[in-house]
Amino acid sequence: RVCLDSACMANRGGNKLARRIILFSLLCRPALALPTQAHSSLHATSARASTTVGVQTPAHSVKRRLRGGQNKFSEASVLDIAYEFLPLGCTAFGGPAAHIALFEKVFVQKLGWLPHSVFVELFALGQCLPGPASTQVAIAIGTLKQGVLGGLVAGLCFILPGMLMLTMLGMCVHTVGARADNPVFKGFCAGVSAAGVSLVARAAINLSRVTSTSTTTQTLNGLSALIAYLYSRPTTFPLLILAGGVISIFCESNPNVGVNEDKNKIQKHPARDEDEGIASYGMSKTGGACLLCACPLILAATFWIESQAHVFGSSGIIMWFARFFRVGSIILGGGQVVLPLLMTECIKYTNRDKCAEGDSQQIQCKLVPDYEALKSLDLSHPEVRSWLREDEFLTGLGLAQGMPGPLFNLSAYLGAVIASRTRAYALIGACTTWIGLFLPAFMLIFGALPWWGEIRQFQMYKRAMPGMNACAAGLVVAAVFALYDRVRANSPFPDDSVAIGMGSFIAVEVQQLPAPFAIFMAGCVGALRTYA
Repeated sequence: RVCLDSACMANRGGNKLARRIILFSLLCRPALALPTQAHSSLHATSARASTTVGVQTPAHSVKRRLRGGQNKFSEASVLDIAYEFLPLGCTAFGGPAAHIALFEKVFVQKLGWLPHSVFVELFALGQCLPGPASTQVAIAIGTLKQGVLGGLVAGLCFILPGMLMLTMLGMCVHTVGARADNPVFKGFCAGVSAAGVSLVARAAINLSRVTSTSTTTQTLNGLSALIAYLYSRPTTFPLLILAGGVISIFCESNPNVGVNEDKNKIQKHPARDEDEGIASYGMSKTGGACLLCACPLILAATFWIESQAHVFGSSGIIMWFARFFRVGSIILGGGQVVLPLLMTECIKYTNRDKCAEGDSQQIQCKLVPDYEALKSLDLSHPEVRSWLREDEFLTGLGLAQGMPGPLFNLSAYLGAVIASRTRAYALIGACTTWIGLFLPAFMLIFGALPWWGEIRQFQMYKRAMPGMNACAAGLVVAAVFALYDRVRANSPFPDDSVAIGMGSFIAVEVQQLPAPFAIFMAGCVGALRTYA
């Protein structure tokens, strides 16, 4: 019908030859390749004909098809986001660096939701904000595809499975405490950790290849990895990214250089948002500013609540939320950095020193938990301010290391254990501490994305991005070596853990096995290794 209407449109001009050419070309379109101008005029004629005779082919669908040939990044619905992130939340072992590696493999390489350049920008943004970087990257990916709702779905689907597992384990902490020391469990964790490092190495190679395309960016990538490995401090990571941006502004010869999906090619003209797979930045800039201002205000309120312990009590829902929100608001560097802060917030150490005479005849002193000094292991003494014991905290840490999702999910376990000693339900305690620790991350990433979308259009930002992206990729390179050291130190079979990591790298990179499957198989190999 469209063919006849198009021919009629041509016939109205009195050109019989044009009518025959158009009819022939439309009938044989699968076998013929018309020139670009003929295609353009043909689509325009078809659109006008559809409007004239009432064919059910709206103009915006024609426009969508035309744009679809240029935009190679796929769209995603809210259901698509949930469908992809929920399995990752159940199988994403190995810590934040491994999570970033999984995201890069799934959403950049496999699904094509975003280009490498935008993904690395999101990673750099997450490194500069307090909170779990991998969770904030997940929220950002969902937000760029489906706004605030997409961000909430992505973030919750990624962190809820691990949260629910650790909440249930916290409810039966005494049974789990025995299992956490099981050698088979430790072997499984060692295998999973080794596979996680192999995925980090894969991501480091891919990200460094696409972000370091010039001598300057390659140098920044290497120096960033070197400094991050030697001086692994919470403030080192954002400072390195900012320093890379400043150096790039003054040292990069091409002001419009950027990350290109085609190897070793330079983008002369920056792409539009829709050409980079970005459908939304979530909230408006006003809403984002409100969230960014609300976070420090709530943080200030938590200090006031702490000073009013005689009103709110030393332990309770309000006090639990206040302390965990304070930790989540000020932490930089991810899950490993949050551990000492959480420990000091949940366990109070006395000013009284416990001293012992060492082998060198020197007096060695250390602080002890208040319940140990008061000889009240059940924490029933009225002067005890600790919410749980050290062994319970360390048991939860071991379990959290073997669970999928971010290490911040440890807060759910801690809340369940803490609440089990009060009149509150364990589930309420777990939700309170979990929300308190994660809420700043959600507020900050939702508040920052609208302004990030505005800032990334500035010419100065575009000049800084090559250096910032190269340094961000260098942080992943440093994570490979840091995690390698940690895996060897914590594994009951150090050399075999390295071999398991190598095998996982081959399985994912060469054999193209799904990363979650490779991680699970590595854990099974580690568990079986304990019987050898």
